[in-house]
Amino acid sequence: MGNIAQRECQYVKSGIMNGIPFSSYGRKSLQFIKTGDEWRLTSVVWCDHQPNE
Repeated sequence: MGNIAQRECQYVKSGIMNGIPFSSYGRKSLQFIKTGDEWRLTSVVWCDHQPNE
C-alpha cells in the first residue's frame, strides 16, 4: 500500500498479579506510515483474550 503498513500479531503473557499467578494471550494490531525515509508508528490496538471467549 505504498506509504501505509499494518502488522498483526499474537502475544502470550504471564506473571503474578496481587499474589496470584496468571497467564493469558491476545492479539495486537500496529499501523505505520512512511514519512520520507522513516516508518512511524501511528496506532497500536491490542485485545487480551477473555476466559469466556
